[in-house]
Amino acid sequence: DPRSPGKIKYFKALVGVHSEFSDGAGTVEDYVNAAKKAGYNMIAFTENFARLTPASYAKLLKQCKKYTDENFYCLPGYEVLDQDRNSFILAGAPKYLPASWLSADGKRLIQTQMVYLLLYDTLTIIHRPESSPLSMERLKHFQGVSVFTYRQGKLIDNSLNTYMWQVQNGSNPHPVVVHEVFSPDEVARAAKTGFQQILPADTVLRAGHYFRSGQSHYFEAPSRYMISEGPIVYDWVIRPKDAGPVSENRKQFRLNIGTESDVYLKYVKLYDGFNLMRKWLPKNQKNFHTNAFF
Repeated sequence: DPRSPGKIKYFKALVGVHSEFSDGAGTVEDYVNAAKKAGYNMIAFTENFARLTPASYAKLLKQCKKYTDENFYCLPGYEVLDQDRNSFILAGAPKYLPASWLSADGKRLIQTQMVYLLLYDTLTIIHRPESSPLSMERLKHFQGVSVFTYRQGKLIDNSLNTYMWQVQNGSNPHPVVVHEVFSPDEVARAAKTGFQQILPADTVLRAGHYFRSGQSHYFEAPSRYMISEGPIVYDWVIRPKDAGPVSENRKQFRLNIGTESDVYLKYVKLYDGFNLMRKWLPKNQKNFHTNAFF
């Protein structure tokens, strides 16, 4: 992003932490230490809302603030079910949900639209949508989609079709990967399993802030969020000015593409939705950069 003031780094985040404050085990400090050891730069708590209380969430907010510094970001949040049993992760939620938004027992979300409209500095993620009671066409009031969800090292929900359907139908959801961990001992395995959440930014504080500010950055496209099993996309810029003057009606543009990996790249594919538009076969390259003209 040319507007970023410093050199972009690629921070790794663990989304899906359950602690002693709800249905997990371990303190915030325990998780922070385990995450740092496993190579994470940020952890996002997704506590079981039905097991939280206003007092316990206030403690989590305080602890997350304590363990956030220029080298590590600790993000509070929780997972809550709505009346149709759809699951939402409210990443960065600044407070416990008001009683007027909840069911009579205070465990489920009834006023679903309120978290999207009035919960500031929060990324509202539709979680495990492939397992949701509602079809993907009926899901609403969210800014992010948990594309892949893992538990105990296994993929338990693959919602790539939901994410792609949303993209193809005029939405701009942020891709999120969730590793549901219930003990600090599970963090190391999560760091080595499947897709990981990558947050491009110049500092970890900006990375964490951007992740939680789902509403204020919702219309940025493409999103800075990235999920990957290894390769990093470091350049993705559309150059509409290559279309030339309107009078010439050339209707063309250039796309800059850059990707790098710790291992040699076997191929690079460019899709427009579900349609394969280009394919490259780099030879003995860990860093691939090119331009595509359309």
